[in-house]
This record gives sequence, C-alpha cells and structure tokens, in this order.
Amino acid sequence: MMKPRAILDILLPLAAGIVVMLAAQGCTSHSRADEPDGGGTAMLSLRIELSNARSASSRTGEEYEPDKLPANDTEKMHTVRVIIADGNGYVEHNSLWDLTQSPDIHAVGQDFPVSAPDTKTIILVANEASATLRDASGATIAAEACFTALNASVGTHVDMEALNALTMMRTDNFAPDSPLAMSAIHNYKIRRDSERYEATLTIHRAATKYTYRITNKDPLNSHVISRIGINNVAERQYFFPRADFTDATQMMWHSYETPDQSGGEIYFTPEVTVAPGQTVEIGPFYLPEGHNTTIDRPYATLMEFDGLNQGWRTIEWSIPQTPSDKEPMTDLPRNTHVIINATLNYTNYELDFTVCPWQEEAIDIPDFN
Repeated sequence: MMKPRAILDILLPLAAGIVVMLAAQGCTSHSRADEPDGGGTAMLSLRIELSNARSASSRTGEEYEPDKLPANDTEKMHTVRVIIADGNGYVEHNSLWDLTQSPDIHAVGQDFPVSAPDTKTIILVANEASATLRDASGATIAAEACFTALNASVGTHVDMEALNALTMMRTDNFAPDSPLAMSAIHNYKIRRDSERYEATLTIHRAATKYTYRITNKDPLNSHVISRIGINNVAERQYFFPRADFTDATQMMWHSYETPDQSGGEIYFTPEVTVAPGQTVEIGPFYLPEGHNTTIDRPYATLMEFDGLNQGWRTIEWSIPQTPSDKEPMTDLPRNTHVIINATLNYTNYELDFTVCPWQEEAIDIPDFN
C-alpha cells in the first residue's frame, strides 16, 4: 500500500484584537479658556466591542472569511487594562476592566477625565494574568505586577523605552488553556475645541496560531496523525508590537521587528486516529510571532501519518483572486493564523498551501467631541 495522499490548504488569517472607540465629551476649560493652548480638561470615553467587532482589513484583501470569531475562551478578552499617560509621560489613569464573567460581551464603556489639549499615550493590555515578561536585563516579571505599578494616583512616569523592550519567552507563555495576552500602544491627540473626532485603536493578540484540519477520504483505512512539526519558531517576542504601521489604526503594517532572528523546529505528537470519511481538528497551537526570513529559509511544516515521516514542505500562500499564483511564506506577524487543511487519500501524498487573514476584534473610541 502506498502512503496516503494529503492536500493541505494553509489559511493565514491576520490580526485579532480590539477596536477602541475614544470619545471626548463636554470639554471645559479651567484656565485661559480664550487661548488655544490653555489648560483644560476633557472627558475621554472608551467603549470595548468584542466578539462581533468589525473585521480588520487583511494584507491580502477582505475575501478571507474563515474563523471570524474566537475559536474558544482562550482567544477572548477576560480582562483589559487601559493606561492613559499625558504628553509628558505621566499616568493620568490606570483602569482594569474585568470581563471574566462574560468575555463575549459586546460593549463596555468608561469615562476618563484627562487634561486637554494634549497628546495622550494609550496603553492597552488584555489578559495580563496569563503573561510572564522579561525586562531588558532578562529578569522575569509578571505582567500584572508590571502594569499595576504604573500608578495613576501619584502620576507615575512611564518609561516607554523599558515598555517597548519587554519580551515574552515561549517557554513562559502560550499555555493552551490560558487566555492569550493582547497589547498595543497608541498616541492620540486631544484638542480643546468644538470639533468631533473618532478613532479606531487596535489591540493585537501577542501570539500566532496553527490549526490542522485533516479529512480522511480513504474509504477503507483509518490513519494516525502521529507527529506534526513547525519550523522557524521563535523562542521569544516583544510584548508590544514593534511595527511600521500603515496608519493610526494599527490594523496593517509594512514591516515589524522581532528580538529572535533564529527560529527553531518544534514537534507535537497528537497520536490522533482519523477514521474513513472523518474530519478531525488538531490544535490550535499558539506560538510567538516569527521573524522575517528569506526565500531560501521559508516557513514549513512536517507531518507524519501512520509513523511515516513525510518530510518538511514549504508553506506557500496566494490570494483569492489568483489562487494559482503562490509564493513561499517568509514572515509570521502576530495575530496570524495558519490553518492547514489536509485531505488523506489512498494512493499518494502531496501538499498545497494558501494564506489568508485572522479575525480582528476591537475596542472602539466613539465620536470625540
């Protein structure tokens, strides 16, 4: 008997996150009201939209539709911390929103009085209790302790260089049953006039995701998925995105940075039996975002069926408009989902790949008045 044939479609959905709607209302001046740069206050309102938030545009178009909603509670927001710092970097607000009783909630609102006019730094952290961080020296710190320490009551100064240097080790994070950490840093200008503003601020899952979906079309025999391999796996990543974003929403980017440029191989041994006509799903497997690599070192996957090692196969992707125009995958930014659809037949084995974007959740910042 020849080894089973497998056709794998890999779908790479991009960004998952939160859209934040900011609205400043009832702006009142406490001094020098007649001067455009005079001191004053504004009420900053934040609203969170979760599972049914609008989808992000992908790097390859909006035609990709799979996996619109979080696959499980691990991918939902259970807590969200909102830290607002003024233009000089001093904390004005540090608020933790607890959504653990209903992570599918559609909207939550909260108001924050802030100084105006000013450019705010808005730091968003979700599911912090799941994250263990390393600082620039390599020392370990719990994310919850790190961000709780930014005390609004005493106006703690935020060390942005230190925040941007925070990393996550693969071995410390990404437990399959722990909510995925999410993060973002935005700058937002608040003026003190009658004009209305609105903005969409995205928060990204600080992870990538692989899912294997395997259908056995062999009419006679069951097959065992005995091992899965993934290459170019980073051992650590930055906690906050370090990317050249295309616009202020941070939904798309030209390029991004990773602290780990090596990338190793890891293996999973599911030992899953697929009966004739059955489809099984293996995973998801959560990993750090991967570095930009070269065409001669592309991303690849390995699968073993019935103990037979099928070897490493390059992951190639295409867009829906030109499915036959494929190219090797050479990057894996955070919020990317690799879906591998495998079809097992009786006669032989081959792989075929496609790439598309992961759903984006959002926190929205409504009209700014």
